[in-house]
Amino acid sequence: MFQWYDRYNVGHAEIDTDHQYLFNLINEFHDALTGGLAAERIATTLESLVSYTRVHFSREENHMLKRGYDGYRGHKQLHDKLISDLEDLRRRFEAGDAMVGIELSTFLTDWLISHIMRTDIKLAAFLKS
Repeated sequence: MFQWYDRYNVGHAEIDTDHQYLFNLINEFHDALTGGLAAERIATTLESLVSYTRVHFSREENHMLKRGYDGYRGHKQLHDKLISDLEDLRRRFEAGDAMVGIELSTFLTDWLISHIMRTDIKLAAFLKS
């Protein structure tokens, strides 16, 4: 189980809410894997996670474009890379690679925390200015 801490808040309500929801989805996926749920339920949870990640990234990118954020290109590249990595991990999981499930949970949590603390915190500060 991965825990959300207040220190992960960046100070932008919409972004913080999205991040917390992503943590919840990661936990649902992890719980489905470790709880022995049917493969169909695990796949559905994974699809929700991938879909919401895309929604969240789109929201952030729209904020960046509307406000003329200088770091847009680099930030979007990080988003695109994660989506590519996530799609690759999903394909491996769907192909029956059982080990990828826990790898995926840990990867997403580590990536999200790192992205929040290094990249999104800068975006949120810009959006508040």
